[in-house]
Amino acid sequence: MPDKNKKKIYLVILNYNGLEWLDRFFKTLNATLPKSVSLIFVDNASTDGSLERVKDLYPGLRIITNERNLGYAGGMNKGILTALAEGAEYIGLLNVDLWFEEGWLEGLIGALKNPCVGIAGPYQLEYDNNQPNEWTKEMVGLAPEEKTVEVSWVEGSCILLKKDVFLKTGLFYEGFFMYYEEIHLCRMASFLGYRSVIVPGSRVHHKRGAPYRENMLIRSQYIYNLLDPSRSFSRNLYLTVRTFAQHVKSAMLEKRLSKALFAGAGLLEVLTRLPEYYRQWQNDRNRILGEIKEDHLK
Repeated sequence: MPDKNKKKIYLVILNYNGLEWLDRFFKTLNATLPKSVSLIFVDNASTDGSLERVKDLYPGLRIITNERNLGYAGGMNKGILTALAEGAEYIGLLNVDLWFEEGWLEGLIGALKNPCVGIAGPYQLEYDNNQPNEWTKEMVGLAPEEKTVEVSWVEGSCILLKKDVFLKTGLFYEGFFMYYEEIHLCRMASFLGYRSVIVPGSRVHHKRGAPYRENMLIRSQYIYNLLDPSRSFSRNLYLTVRTFAQHVKSAMLEKRLSKALFAGAGLLEVLTRLPEYYRQWQNDRNRILGEIKEDHLK
């Protein structure tokens, strides 16, 4: 008889020119994945032959092909919507620059059995060795003894979420394009009563930092500041301008004109789209007004 307590799990795999990672990604994924898990492969208009290779190697794989690069948020949202429409209860999100150790998914599933936990991520190691990567060291340290460690956010390269998180917070905000979208979603989930955790017993290897785009990072930081639903929009705007000033000061100390230019260009772009961000801030604030006390909103 079917297990009525077994959750329907979908994994959404996002690819953009990831040809060099695909073989190890799929080899270790297939070796560690329960057969009941459904896969959705989303390609963001790759030009390196990676989409063609996946089609050749895995002819039965569900593939969503985007005509242009929609970024992390836009690409993942396509897969998330498909998974939700088909009744997914847990949705995992994966980048292709990963490889997996045995039991990684079971550990994340175990963490989500806690009704207070809505988002779970693995203990990330360097791609080429067993040392924790920089994100892991910053978030949870070198050797945590706890079965789960509560964190403020989980990196979107490998993350498992309950469907209710998306139903309550909405999908990723596509205005970010890249960087900060998962941090904002975890922030929204926290306001709505869901904890985010890292599971030290769940281990994956991740090639972080390629390619790094400082201009996009600074721009997304501004947007993240503007969208904080716990503060007034005017306060968020003030803090965004202050962040710009901090970037310029840092650029002067580092003698990096490029960083100062990125900071200025990013702020100018954000200001020209301020009505769009205001509407998103208002939507996010309305989502949480019924869940937390108004005195938490400043």
